[in-house]
Amino acid sequence: MASKMTYNDYVLEAVIKLKSRSGSSQPAILKYVKSHFDVNGRSVKDSVARAIRGLVPVHLQRVKASYKITAKGRERV
Repeated sequence: MASKMTYNDYVLEAVIKLKSRSGSSQPAILKYVKSHFDVNGRSVKDSVARAIRGLVPVHLQRVKASYKITAKGRERV
């Protein structure tokens, strides 16, 4: 049985799959999550934002208004 993915997993996958050299913006990450995963409702935006905040110090690096994945973040996925 496959384990259920969390919003942290969704965000990390989105940043990796978007492959933006300068990093992926929060709206781009949100758009990817909504289009590739079975999520809906108004709480998706808040959940993605909360996941990004939780991942920033270790797994994601903030670059201006975008986010890049760190080496440790790549290990997690």
